[in-house]
Parts: sequence; C-alpha cells; structure tokens
Amino acid sequence: MFLVQHLVLAGVVLSVRGGFTMVEVIVALVILSTAVLGLAISASSLTASAAIAELQVRALHAAEDRIARIEADGRYAALDSIYAGVEDDLAFAPGFTRTTTVEHVNVTEPSPLDYKIVTVIVEGDWPIDPVERSLVVAAP
Repeated sequence: MFLVQHLVLAGVVLSVRGGFTMVEVIVALVILSTAVLGLAISASSLTASAAIAELQVRALHAAEDRIARIEADGRYAALDSIYAGVEDDLAFAPGFTRTTTVEHVNVTEPSPLDYKIVTVIVEGDWPIDPVERSLVVAAP
C-alpha cells in the first residue's frame, strides 16, 4: 500500500509516492542473503578448525605422555621390552594409534657411546599429519 501525497507546484499537481519499489526490496534481500551466507560459511570454517586443533592437541598429549613416562623410568636396559610397540585405542584418545620404537646405539670406536633413541609417533584417522616426538636416553 502506497502513501500518495499531492504537491502543487506552479499550478501543476505532482503526486509523490512513499515506500519502496519491488526492485529495491529484491536488492536489499540479495544483500542480506549474501551477508548471512558469509557468516554461515565463517562459522562452519571455525568449527572445522577447532575440531582439527582438538585432534592435534590429543595426539600431542599422547606422544608427550609416553615421552614423559620413558624419561621418568630409570630402567635403561629394559626400555626396549617395556615401551616398544604399537598401542591402539588409547583411553584418553580413542581412534589414535601410538607407535613407540627404541633404537639402541652402541659405538666403541673412536670413543665408546651407549644410548637409545626413543621415537613416539601418534596417528589416527584425521586430516592432519602424524605427531612425532623423539628422546635420547643415555646409558647410566
């Protein structure tokens, strides 16, 4: 419904209508729809980034937990038998696989060296790279 006002100017009656035309309404709706769609895409992207970040933190926690346990363990000779292996479905990180390898380095020439390199790799079904941490443990 339009508001019609009459304006008399120099003996000529002019009609002035108030309100919006259909084109103006459609343009406003297109602009509003574009803004709402942009907000929805941003929210979706933010949610996906937060989910990936949470997976990375869980994987890092699983690797750092294993490294801390090995650092605290004073049984150098038994590190291979205690920690080497693959663990599936960790209690605090379901769906993850933690692989621990222990490489013993024993060199006698030119000077004696005896240490172990422990590598922990945590991987899972997600779109990020596996998390890998290493530790060098010297013989007592």
